[in-house]
Amino acid sequence: PPAVILGVTNPFFAKTLQRWPHIIRISEGANAGQKYRIKRAENLKILDSKPGVYTQYKPFLQKDKIILKKLLRGTQTKRPREVQTALLKR
Repeated sequence: PPAVILGVTNPFFAKTLQRWPHIIRISEGANAGQKYRIKRAENLKILDSKPGVYTQYKPFLQKDKIILKKLLRGTQTKRPREVQTALLKR
């Protein structure tokens, strides 16, 4: 399909457009600070209204768990931003 962003609120369109490769569901703001995981579209239920990013594609890159741990540890210990940036640039 062409590069299109389409926003709908009607469940009929959610069912009709379920074959699109990427679907982003947004909550109404009650769960604004909540973190969401990327889900595979094959597990997507037609009327599932949970917020998140649903895709039919497999990820190309794997998470670098070591660097993620270092960055998270840095935010918990209030490491300066410059040091965090240097870790990312390595």
